[in-house]
Amino acid sequence: MGVLDRMTTGRSNVPPRIILYGQEGIGKTEWAASCPNPVFQLTEDGAGEVPIANYRGEEVKSFGIADTLAEINTNIIDLINDDHDRNTYILDGISGFEALVRLTVCKESNVTSIEKAAGGYGKGFTMAQEKLRHTLGLLNRLCTERGMIIIVLGHAEASQFNDPDAVAYDRWNIRGHKLFVNPFVEWAYAVLFAKRKFIVKEDETAKTDRNVVSGVGKDGGDRILVTTGSPNIVAKNRYHLPSTMQMPYRDRLSYGWEEFEKHYLASR
Repeated sequence: MGVLDRMTTGRSNVPPRIILYGQEGIGKTEWAASCPNPVFQLTEDGAGEVPIANYRGEEVKSFGIADTLAEINTNIIDLINDDHDRNTYILDGISGFEALVRLTVCKESNVTSIEKAAGGYGKGFTMAQEKLRHTLGLLNRLCTERGMIIIVLGHAEASQFNDPDAVAYDRWNIRGHKLFVNPFVEWAYAVLFAKRKFIVKEDETAKTDRNVVSGVGKDGGDRILVTTGSPNIVAKNRYHLPSTMQMPYRDRLSYGWEEFEKHYLASR
């Protein structure tokens, strides 16, 4: 067989690998639950309450809150090998996963801080990244071998970005240490930022310079997904999605997975 015989053409049929992040209460869990036949893996007590069923009436199952990294990996391996009816795996979320990785490294080195693990000098973070990439490898298998959609949820935080070509400015990013967050961002085919629409205007009633933020739309502002990165938002996608999409909320429940899938399928 020659080298040309080993080549393929066209796009791969690998299901989506998505990071969805935003502020608390924005509707990340609701959006994830709208995906086909989902199962949640919670990583922290503060994770959103998982609904019993999504708006299509499909059961929303959960492994509950993981106490260890090994428990997460075991559950993924079982989903790879065992018979089940789940089509979407949801890791909720990145910050809790980071805490479990740190805990694992500390226990293996019998230390109380990852900075002291394996003798220090950053070796603990090297160990942590190896464990992170092992889990990402299992998620890749779950996606390619079982055809499951992978959704990873995260919290948003505003942090200063030191642009070498401009003055420093604040940008929305995924909460967590960059050595944990960046591999997730590189691994994902889409990083979506959930936010509300709003406008900022001057408060004409104030005696001093003051701005007022007002939501655009109902219930404090329409909820949208930002799919394309900008100087102040970390986001990306490989699916030629529109720059923003609606999110499910009360009378717009269909603006969940169906809204994403419509644009995703159009790009195939």
